[in-house]
Amino acid sequence: MSAEGRDGTSALVIGLDFGTSSAKGCVIRAKSQGAEERLVFSCEAVTYEGQTQSVESWTDALYALLIQIPEALRRRAVRISLDATSATSICLNTAQVLMYDQGVGREVVELLKKYAPAESCVLSGSSSLAKLVFWLLESPPAGSALRFCHQADFLLRALVGSPVEVDGASHLIRYLREHAAFTSDWNNALKLGYDPEADEYPAWLIEGLLNGDPSLKDKPIPELPKVVRPGAVLGSVGFPFNALLPPDCQVCAGTTDSIAAFLASGCCQLGDACTSLGSTLAIKMLSQRRVESVQHGIYSHRFPTSGSASDRLWLVGGASNCGCRVLRDLKFTVEELRALSEEIDPQSPTGFHFYPLPLNATNGERFPDADPQKISTVDPSVRPRSKLLHAVFESIARVELSAYEKLYELGAECKQPLRLFSAGGGSENGTWSRMRSTLIYGVPEAPQMCAAESSEACYGAALLAADFTE
Repeated sequence: MSAEGRDGTSALVIGLDFGTSSAKGCVIRAKSQGAEERLVFSCEAVTYEGQTQSVESWTDALYALLIQIPEALRRRAVRISLDATSATSICLNTAQVLMYDQGVGREVVELLKKYAPAESCVLSGSSSLAKLVFWLLESPPAGSALRFCHQADFLLRALVGSPVEVDGASHLIRYLREHAAFTSDWNNALKLGYDPEADEYPAWLIEGLLNGDPSLKDKPIPELPKVVRPGAVLGSVGFPFNALLPPDCQVCAGTTDSIAAFLASGCCQLGDACTSLGSTLAIKMLSQRRVESVQHGIYSHRFPTSGSASDRLWLVGGASNCGCRVLRDLKFTVEELRALSEEIDPQSPTGFHFYPLPLNATNGERFPDADPQKISTVDPSVRPRSKLLHAVFESIARVELSAYEKLYELGAECKQPLRLFSAGGGSENGTWSRMRSTLIYGVPEAPQMCAAESSEACYGAALLAADFTE
């Protein structure tokens, strides 16, 4: 892709992030020029309207983000992409939305177990496939085809627009619900059962479950989205968004919010890893080997490059329920965290070995060992408070170390990341970073420890459109 725009100015790319409660956006240069800052503009976060999320609230947020971008920058946009929450799904027939964390009942999962491989990530009540099957079972016999897509699929198709130029958002939504064909990507389609290694929907899904199970025999035939590589060009911006963006601006296939955040960190080569220290602890590492283990809460996304099978990379990892939420449970303020961190000697262990789940959580642990019965062992009475904070930092760092060791044990090439990028609020704490470095690499300031290039998933979505479509 040329770094030069239509009128000789530098070409720009837009990335959007549709998160759990709000949407964000940014504009970057299509190609960086040496040390030139790549980020050009950041949008203010847009909170979704209404008590519950809907396709209307998402399209309103999409418009609100784009209108924030100065017109002079919008005119230079040559590509746009976005990410959204994994497994947030829509039954287009009814416009019902089921969010990423909404489950649909044990009976659906038991049905999936008859067909899906034992290590498949669809074997969860909140997976996209579980939601699709739930809607099929709820549908009347011999009804019209069940139309299904993910949040990212819907919003990207909205950008491609309607062939009929009728004013009003309601017309666009009606067209999308009733007529549009949808395209998904390797990452969003993973929890729908798509096999990104074979690059197809597997036989167990099509011939086995959807066309072979007796409970679905008289149900509508589902219209599954076509699946392409993240970043692949889907088309050009159409009505009504061509009033905001150039009509030749290319719309590129998206990804999930967690993959976009990984891309934003700067990870791009074998052995790179990213630890996100937010409310939960998310771990991802680039490997040439695909690693799957339901027992350990580990699955693999195909990394969005277009190389041959021998060059293929997998983004392996999982998310622990441990993380910074326990610090809120212990009522550490931002000021207290900053002051007490200065009192901690990261090279001097406390002797405590907590498991730092949220204090009153009842959903157990997901990764590096899935255990629904696991509970927090943090003792809030430890004094002084600096020692309590030290012990919690240590404990989360040990979970991080255990996670990377587990990935290696199950087949990833690197026991230690060759480059470890850190993102999330916890990554900004220097004391904690030195503690983590010591545990993983044996020294407090290992050269392998890297600050994330950006902590914003929308930046990763922009990079996806700019860098991964060649």
